[in-house]
Amino acid sequence: MDDAPGTKRHARRWKDVDPAVSEAMSRVRSKNTAPEMTVRRMVHAMGYRFRLHRKDLPGSPDLVFPSRRKVIFVHGCFWHGHEDPNCRRARIPKSRVEFWSAKVKRNKQRDAANIDALTASGCPYCHGYELNQRPLGVLARDQMAFHQAMLVQDWGTTTLFTQGLFSPTSEQVAALSSRGVKVEHTQIVELVGNAPTLDGVRLADGRTIELSALFTLPRTVPASDLAERLGCLFEDGPTGPIISTDERRQTSVPGVFAAGDAASPMPQATLAAAAGVIAAGSAHQSIIFAGAEAGRK
Repeated sequence: MDDAPGTKRHARRWKDVDPAVSEAMSRVRSKNTAPEMTVRRMVHAMGYRFRLHRKDLPGSPDLVFPSRRKVIFVHGCFWHGHEDPNCRRARIPKSRVEFWSAKVKRNKQRDAANIDALTASGCPYCHGYELNQRPLGVLARDQMAFHQAMLVQDWGTTTLFTQGLFSPTSEQVAALSSRGVKVEHTQIVELVGNAPTLDGVRLADGRTIELSALFTLPRTVPASDLAERLGCLFEDGPTGPIISTDERRQTSVPGVFAAGDAASPMPQATLAAAAGVIAAGSAHQSIIFAGAEAGRK
C-alpha cells in the first residue's frame, strides 16, 4: 500500500506530526539503505559471501552468514536509538517528543529481544536433539527456569544457574534432584569459548563449569504496535505480552483476528500455521454472516 506523502495512509499515520518531519521519516527505507550497501560492499570485498534479510531469523538480519552462524544488523541511528549524545542523526524531533521517544524505546527493546533469541538456545524440542548427551545449562530469568531445566535434562546432564533471579522452593529442589539436575547459585560472569561455540561458563568465584549449550527464555515484544493501536487486549505469556484471543482467534475487537507467535504462549511454526488457518476461516465467516445480519436489519 502506498505510504508516500500526500496519500491517505500517510495522513493517518503521521497525523499531528510536523509536515517536514513527516516527509523526512517517510523516505527512510528499512533495508537496502546506503549504510547497508556500504557494509555489503566491504564484507564482499573481504571475500565473505552472505544472504540478505533472512525472515526466518529473529529480527530479519541484514546480512546472514549461515555456515559461520553469524549475522550483521545495520541499524540506523534514529530508529534504533544510537546512544552517542554527539550523534545528530539520533536526535528526537522537537514535535511530539513523547511519541518519538516511545517509538524508539520499543525498537530498542525489540532489538535486544532479537539478539537474545539469536544467541541463546530456547526450546529444548528445537535445539535439544542437536546437543544430545552433552553437558547443558539453563540460565534462569524467572520461575519458568524450573520448567525448562526439568525438560532439558532429557538431552544431557543439566545445571540450573539461578543468577539470583530465581529461588527454587524445597519441593522444586527435590523434583530437580530426582531428575538429576544440579542447582548452581553462584552467578555466571563469563561465557568461555570461541563464539558461536560454547565450552563452558566462568562463575563469580572463579570456577569454570563445562557446558556445550546454555538454554534461556528470551524476553519478547510485539514486532508491531498495530494490535495495540486497534485496541486489542493483551495477556501475559511466558516470554512477554501476547494478543488475547478465543478459540476462533477472535481478539477483543470485533472483526479483528490474530494468529501466530504474536497470539500464542508457545512460539512454534507448525502451531502458528495451524492458528493462521483457523483465523482465516473465522475472519471469512465473520464477514459473510455479519453482512447477512446487517442485510436483515
